[in-house]
Amino acid sequence: MAGAIIKIRWKQLVRQLDGIGIFRFLFLVGLAGFLFYILFKQLGLASNHYYITAGYGLLILSIHLQRSDKQFLKIGTTHTQKVYYSEYLVLSIPLILGIVYYRLWIDLLLLLLMILITGFIDFTPRATNRHNRFIRLIPDDSYEWKSGVRKGFVGIIFILIAGIGGNFFFEAAIPIAILVLSLLVINFYQTGEPEIFLIIKETGVKQFLKRKIVEFIIQFTLLISPLVLLFILFYPGFWFMPFVELLMIYFVFIYVVLLKYAFYIPNEKLIASQTLSAIGALSLLLPFMLPVTWLLSVRFYYKSLSNLKPFLYDFD
Repeated sequence: MAGAIIKIRWKQLVRQLDGIGIFRFLFLVGLAGFLFYILFKQLGLASNHYYITAGYGLLILSIHLQRSDKQFLKIGTTHTQKVYYSEYLVLSIPLILGIVYYRLWIDLLLLLLMILITGFIDFTPRATNRHNRFIRLIPDDSYEWKSGVRKGFVGIIFILIAGIGGNFFFEAAIPIAILVLSLLVINFYQTGEPEIFLIIKETGVKQFLKRKIVEFIIQFTLLISPLVLLFILFYPGFWFMPFVELLMIYFVFIYVVLLKYAFYIPNEKLIASQTLSAIGALSLLLPFMLPVTWLLSVRFYYKSLSNLKPFLYDFD
């Protein structure tokens, strides 16, 4: 069965690469090489390597929480955790190489421990969790959030509780929880909604994009507002930290929305959007990457205007 899983992963990778095109593929390869170089150099700084290792582990956790193939792997494999470990170790190879080069053995132990624990986490929401008062509070217009929260409800609640509980022990717990939640909700915007969902709003393209961005920011702000208030209450001397973090996250949200509609196709998973959204996720982990998202946001804004024009031309 392991061979069959490898073939499936290979076909998925080929399909994604085919969807983004040769020029974007070359751009991503170059960008990945640059990021791995920066990652490698940053590991050599004594004050940074623990944060990088922990951040990488959280990125793996975010990927795991969003997996939709957990049930398939349970049915099709006898050792599901081994599949998880193998895949996450492959994803961690760049970091592991840097850790071994600098002989950061505690970091290696931390990373392997996080991967081990992640493999045992199973957050497939039960049917009873999918229709609750929390989800009904989300406006009907926020269909990405209704769908995303319905699928990841348990994971979201777990992260919120972990952030609140960890806040009593160390000050970074809530900023980390906010970061993980932002990585989670980015994936709400990876599928093109039906065309009628666009038309029914009866707005021009620019107004539509503005409403989607504002909606995204408001929903996320409401979600994490208890965490921000609790952090300020416990650590008033660092009150500015969550606001700086949120500003960075909002820039990435703008990028994600524009990216979605730049490649929008009704009722389809947006492969190019899924791949390029990784740049936004990386810019949250590596803030010096934010200027890249700013430049790409400008590019995708004009591409979104062109792509949505055939659907909303009556309302301009």
